[in-house]
Amino acid sequence: MRLLGLGLLLALASSSALAGGLSLDVNTTLSPSTGDVSTFTGKCDVELGPFSLAAALEYEKIGFTWLLGGVAWDAGVAGVTWQGLVGLVTETLLYSKTTGWIFFGGARYSLTHVAADPDLDGAFDHGLLLQVTGFLPGAVKFDSLTMFGVDELTVSFTQPGVQGEYEFELRPQPGLPYFPYFTAQKFLLTGMFGGIKAESETLIARTGFSHQRFSLTLRLGFLSLELNSVFELKSHAITLTPSLNLDCGWLRIYTEVTTQTPSFIGGFTVYGIRIRTMVGGIFLEAMVSLDEVNHDLVLDPYTTRLSVEIGQATACHRRAIFRTDIYFEDGLDWGKVDVCLRGPLARNAEVWSRIGIGTTGISNWGLGGRLSW
Repeated sequence: MRLLGLGLLLALASSSALAGGLSLDVNTTLSPSTGDVSTFTGKCDVELGPFSLAAALEYEKIGFTWLLGGVAWDAGVAGVTWQGLVGLVTETLLYSKTTGWIFFGGARYSLTHVAADPDLDGAFDHGLLLQVTGFLPGAVKFDSLTMFGVDELTVSFTQPGVQGEYEFELRPQPGLPYFPYFTAQKFLLTGMFGGIKAESETLIARTGFSHQRFSLTLRLGFLSLELNSVFELKSHAITLTPSLNLDCGWLRIYTEVTTQTPSFIGGFTVYGIRIRTMVGGIFLEAMVSLDEVNHDLVLDPYTTRLSVEIGQATACHRRAIFRTDIYFEDGLDWGKVDVCLRGPLARNAEVWSRIGIGTTGISNWGLGGRLSW
């Protein structure tokens, strides 16, 4: 299976010689003490007219870990796509998603089959999703989702000894028999009416009616209000969710609601601040996270990041970039600095080098490149 992963990536790259479009990205991280490769990521995208192929291969110290592949055929009025994830450590196919779609009568009809093996036991969970999308008069969008053995929760995959993790949005429900096992029917209506976004959601589960939700979203300058009214069989709930849009380009203040009732806004909490500006040809940015536990604004475990980026035009009409990111812990104690130098070799090729320096010395060193035509 590992040879299959390498073979697929090489086959995609070699087939691009006959194609009009190719993009190949390679990123490598080296151990400063030994010079050994600690992580490797290779991505290849190929376009062959209406066909497209994609592959992503990952490597860690224990060897090659993941192979993510995709194939698509798009004829404008119809098409087919497939996406799959292979665990190279367990040498098994973990996730497969195949979608066929067609435009007819002003609507898009699609049928999706998904199969997943998150438990790594060789037993796949299967499901089908039938979706119809169309537009009604007045720019109102209509969606009908009929689910057989699937739901809209995420499904994640891990492997023994592997740090990375993959997650997909469409999940086959575990433990259910294969199609035709009806699980849910959802109807969605969305539209814009004079600056107000309106949405209606009706969900019917296998056991019967689940809920009916009406939602209105209104933006008043820097303040946005979302009103939700949810009807269930024996209950009715109304919630008002306000949010502040404090983003004027150079300054953004991240906020969230603290307490509220259906008719009362208790207050807002500021959990982050971002400042960015250009001085001459130099880009400056500062990001401060006041609650990194609940909001991931800065690379953990740091709470502040200062960034400086300098760009310079080259003879091949591409930009060479030098960037420095300095990270601080609580109390503005220096944590580490990442330095990256990116430069073009030609119009369709560029390379870069990254180095990380922590409190104990060099923590990582990476090399990468991109080739496209």
